Amino acid sequence: MIDYIIHILIMILLYSILSTGFSLGYNYVGIINLAYVSFFALGAYSYTLLTMQLSESYFSIMIVIVLIAVLVSYILSFSLHRFK
Repeated sequence: MIDYIIHILIMILLYSILSTGFSLGYNYVGIINLAYVSFFALGAYSYTLLTMQLSESYFSIMIVIVLIAVLVSYILSFSLHRFK
């Protein structure tokens, strides 16, 4: 039962962080920024794949996921910077 409550609290925190990012972007700037969604999905998909393939701890997988997100964002920003 306690695992279920912890799971619900984690989901509430994750979605509140996601909605806060949307709220800041849309209400103050007036731009719908879908980068939040893409990196949220990238992190979730990477986490799922890595936990299915590896039997490492949560924190070591999180470090790898952060590195993957940084690498993808760097590649996207470098390629989109050329269109400026």
